[in-house]
Amino acid sequence: FSISNSIALFTSVCMVLLLVSIIPYREDSLLKFLIIAHRMMWVAVAAMGSAYVSAVSVTLPHSGETKWLFYTILAIAILTLGGMFVYLRFKLAKCVLRKVNLIKCL
Repeated sequence: FSISNSIALFTSVCMVLLLVSIIPYREDSLLKFLIIAHRMMWVAVAAMGSAYVSAVSVTLPHSGETKWLFYTILAIAILTLGGMFVYLRFKLAKCVLRKVNLIKCL
């Protein structure tokens, strides 16, 4: 929990600093900043999700009656974040194919 929480906190703080510092830059360096910000955002989101699941596993009672609750929370976390990741990768693949003039990007 502590490791995931620290990664989430400091990458989120770096994101804020990075996005605020973009303002005075030109367009070519702006693209580089946005690429870095995009990757840092995924690290921050993954770390926050990991910290949440870690905290839930520690705070929930570990009796047989509530064991299903942890697995349900874990499934929700994996399905929502994993689903969003897969969806965004699919949209990216469509846009890359558009650059090759195969299909139109929505």
